[in-house]
Amino acid sequence: MGHLRWISPDLYAQIVILARKAGKPSLVDSHGPGLEQAAKARPTILKMNREEMGDTFGVIDETLVQMAQAACTLQADLDLNHVVITCGRDGIVALNHEDAWHAVAPLQQAVNAAGAGDAVSAALVVRLSAGDSWENALRWAAATSAAVVLTPGTADCHMKDILRIFQETVVRRL
Repeated sequence: MGHLRWISPDLYAQIVILARKAGKPSLVDSHGPGLEQAAKARPTILKMNREEMGDTFGVIDETLVQMAQAACTLQADLDLNHVVITCGRDGIVALNHEDAWHAVAPLQQAVNAAGAGDAVSAALVVRLSAGDSWENALRWAAATSAAVVLTPGTADCHMKDILRIFQETVVRRL
């Protein structure tokens, strides 16, 4: 939320704390000081893209394995439940205290990638709320993100594209 400078950097952290007090899960998808403050409040899911992880936490990655290792360190240092990192065409790296996954959809002819990362957050919230396993929720998230790049609108997609891509989306343990 860099363009909304009037928002306090600890706003997301305050929301995470309120959600926890109400017994509700939280997902924070942000960058910069807001992400850093939210991480310290320990949301249920901390989601960022590869660049945001580098800018916020100083993580410079070369490979997905290195990204997963850095995410594991971040998770342990901040005692986070789940860390999700979107890596563009390289897919999604996600981990919790027990497992680490890599979800990847087949490459699409991109029209507009705006909102693809937001689609990951939305799909995770919807599928996990519906009771899906993490692996299945990640598969939906990767397929939804890939479907978003097919449309000229921001974070716009069509269910027929998601369902088609879902069939070829792979989630594997790291």
